[in-house]
Amino acid sequence: HHFQVPKLQLSRMRASYSASQILKIKWRVANPDEGNPLTYDVDLLVDGKSYPLARELRTDWYQFRLKEALVAHNVKQVSNRTKFGLRVVAHSVDGVIRSEKHSETFVLVP
Repeated sequence: HHFQVPKLQLSRMRASYSASQILKIKWRVANPDEGNPLTYDVDLLVDGKSYPLARELRTDWYQFRLKEALVAHNVKQVSNRTKFGLRVVAHSVDGVIRSEKHSETFVLVP
């Protein structure tokens, strides 16, 4: 049995969010393989720098409040020009197969 690299499809992000809003990202695997279960990691990208939000999820979604994530990672220098994004990484439980997908970028609004 040959396992394929998972093809991730992410839900669309809005162009902007306020820091107090709950952001929810959903994903699906276009080529699921029942014989090779996947777990998912979610990272917050701030001007290209990566901050871990969740590890080894077994769900197809994740939600968080941007303000809490920024405080947790001690990210202070943000403005309305800061580019945010999310990265979802799918990997097989044995760690052999890995795939990642980035969301559209978004900005912070008051």
